[in-house]
Amino acid sequence: MDRGEFGVKRAVIIILGVCILFGALAVTRNPYNRDWTRGELSHVVAYNLCTTGKMFPDAPYVARPPGYIYFIAAVFSASEFLAPQFCFMETPEGHVPVKTNLLVALFIAQIFVHAANAVLLYLWAGRLMDRRMALVIALCFGTSVYWLLQIASVHYAVWHLFWVLAAGYTWTLAWQERERSLMMGLSGLLWGIATLVRPVTLLLPLFAVPAAVIAGRGDKHWVIRFTLLIILGMAVFIGPNTLRNYRLTGRWIPVNAQAAAALWGGTEPHPGISPKHYFWPRLLPEFERIYRGVTGDNYTYAGYVRHNLALEDAFRREAWRNIRERPGVYAGNVLTNLKLFAVGVDSGILNGYLARRHGEDRTATTRPFDALMILLTVLAGLAGYAALRARDTRLLVPAAVLLCYGLGHALTYLDINYYYFKQPFLYLGAGYLLSRLCCSSDRPGAGWRIAGYVMTGAVICVTAMSWRIFF
Repeated sequence: MDRGEFGVKRAVIIILGVCILFGALAVTRNPYNRDWTRGELSHVVAYNLCTTGKMFPDAPYVARPPGYIYFIAAVFSASEFLAPQFCFMETPEGHVPVKTNLLVALFIAQIFVHAANAVLLYLWAGRLMDRRMALVIALCFGTSVYWLLQIASVHYAVWHLFWVLAAGYTWTLAWQERERSLMMGLSGLLWGIATLVRPVTLLLPLFAVPAAVIAGRGDKHWVIRFTLLIILGMAVFIGPNTLRNYRLTGRWIPVNAQAAAALWGGTEPHPGISPKHYFWPRLLPEFERIYRGVTGDNYTYAGYVRHNLALEDAFRREAWRNIRERPGVYAGNVLTNLKLFAVGVDSGILNGYLARRHGEDRTATTRPFDALMILLTVLAGLAGYAALRARDTRLLVPAAVLLCYGLGHALTYLDINYYYFKQPFLYLGAGYLLSRLCCSSDRPGAGWRIAGYVMTGAVICVTAMSWRIFF
């Protein structure tokens, strides 16, 4: 075996085993996981879909992206053979029975999806750096306390990341082997599915085209072919969903009807916004004022679904009024969102877990994770600088995807639920830099190699130290 190669099959087995083990331990260590829905009602909508064939009983449902709902519904449907134990959970229509074992099945499924995410990160990283370093960062990502907590919550992050990593990996394969048009089309298909989970990547072609121009190096036919294949691939899945929404509502809605509410949230003042705390509750008084103006009633999720389109129209009007009357507030929010997405430490999910588990503020317990995120951010930033200086285009795909997501949320709304997206890209950037320092055939100076080994050890150690929140 070459010095820079590590057996891929062996590495995949190691990653799967470690991630499944840690995921199972994390779920069992979280005594609140069955109730921790993090404000999501996707599990209730999915349960409706399984039992009635409709997402919502008496109104067209376009309020949330369908991708995660379909995933939960598939898990629920496949798990009906389990013991019929019930729990009662608050839903838009009061209390309806949802089988306890169905939520357990969802968390088990997310353990395996997370393990697959770590494998995909390893495969993608193996195209950008030495495979030994790719294995290190994949294991650190797979055992990250942040993702071990995401597994045991009803939230789309783990499922979304699966499609993003698969799409980014196939995109990189297509670019590194120019004649693989099939791989380009496959990447487009995968981006279409990812967009049905989170619609921010509707903007992706705007970032893919400039990246393709840089990577194409004057080959116009290759750039055009790549762009068409990405767009057509995305349309294969987004198109039918758009037609379904048009049939239900009479409006052309590519994914879901939520963008206006998000834009409105981004035009309101954001004093004290932080990736460590959930900010949306501070907007609720104004949100409920607009809601009552449309519905004539106090907020319920059922009411929101039934008046979804009228509320979108109202939020759109309010958003544009805010932009016209207070352009400085919106511009300041955009800049703040960009800064927070770039350098913010997103430990809000850890704080929430600790508060539920111990009933008190234990912010100090998250400091190892905070240190890990700061270290990865610095390393990823240095990696971008090193790649630019060397005119190395290997990080071009991760950069295009990250810019798409970061700018999309900066222009609309950014809260603690959305920072998850940047984490695998921080690992990719950090791994790229550390691989150049520790494993490069260019043989950097001994001092740089020692620094690389020290920083790699620091990433591993701080990752392990962050597990203390489970104890």
